[in-house]
Amino acid sequence: MQYDLNKYRAILFDVDGVLRRGSQLIPDVAETLSKLREQEVAIGVVTNNSGSGAQAIAQYLAKLGVFFQPHEVISAVDASAMWIAKHGPGKTAYVLGSQQVRDVMREHDIQVIEAPETVDYRCDYLIVGACREVNYEMLTRALRVGLQGATFLAINLDRMYPGTDGQCPAAGAMAGAVRGMLGRVPDISIGKPEPHLGVLALERFGVTADETLMVGDTLATDILMGRRLGMDTAFVLTGNDSRADITPDNAPTFVIASLAELAP
Repeated sequence: MQYDLNKYRAILFDVDGVLRRGSQLIPDVAETLSKLREQEVAIGVVTNNSGSGAQAIAQYLAKLGVFFQPHEVISAVDASAMWIAKHGPGKTAYVLGSQQVRDVMREHDIQVIEAPETVDYRCDYLIVGACREVNYEMLTRALRVGLQGATFLAINLDRMYPGTDGQCPAAGAMAGAVRGMLGRVPDISIGKPEPHLGVLALERFGVTADETLMVGDTLATDILMGRRLGMDTAFVLTGNDSRADITPDNAPTFVIASLAELAP
């Protein structure tokens, strides 16, 4: 099936399950993006990736063969740092997450406390993302920082993401562990389906929601965020969810088997 994309000035893509699966580019992605750029439509990435900022994501995608400028990548990590910076400079934070997350926070003048025991676990924020290196000591630090009243920020609440050989635990797994310890939900979640990334994308590309198509593989995040903001949505069947998961509450504007259907 062919779709009339002339109404859109911007098309936003999720990454995992849409552009890549694990370390492999999904078939037809590079060719489709190339064709869309020839049509002079703005192309961007809106990703819940909780381990890397826009610069690193753009570099990684380039290695796979698809090319985005860092300003075309709307990252939940960068958006989290921007949200904290907006609410007051010089904040302190303990990060249960990757080194890249710590680096991005520091780039936004957030003071990352590596050993919160040295400040009696008193930090303004407890930032939680995916963490491959998680251990008991890190969880203990997160618990004690949270018990001291830090604002609990989850970069996203995704339960899992599609890897090369199967599903992998995402930031929601870490946030769930912290929630279980603290007995409270995150004070703020930045990633989809919350509106932060979509609003940032609209501002950055200078478009309105009704001029924008959001393409994703996860109904509860990509598609729901787009619907909430008034965007049209394309649900692609190359990632997390299937047609059987569609309900009236999460129904996309249209369903595609692959990105190739957007640029035949």
